[in-house]
Amino acid sequence: MVLDKIANLGEGRKRKNLESISQLVLTYEPEFEDLTDAQLLAKTTDFRQRVENGESLDDLLPEAFAAVREASKRSTGKRSIVRSPIAATAWAGASTCEPTCSPSARCWRK
Repeated sequence: MVLDKIANLGEGRKRKNLESISQLVLTYEPEFEDLTDAQLLAKTTDFRQRVENGESLDDLLPEAFAAVREASKRSTGKRSIVRSPIAATAWAGASTCEPTCSPSARCWRK
């Protein structure tokens, strides 16, 4: 029990950071819903230019995830669950994370 606690030291802080990024992704949702398909597609070029101009990927991450989330919503007709950006952020940061649902479970919400 004590060893488990020591092994997980700092995980709460990491989780809070990931959850704050997820909430930031959600703040972009209304802005991206208002974009036309062409404007949403143009965001890719915008993101590339911003990276070339020196903006860090960490700073760009929430907005990029919001764009992907909106594109996914438009193509599938379903909105991914809120925890999806948390998992994606963990994977992008090379953290280990466990999915909150099994592959056979319904991980989408309308």
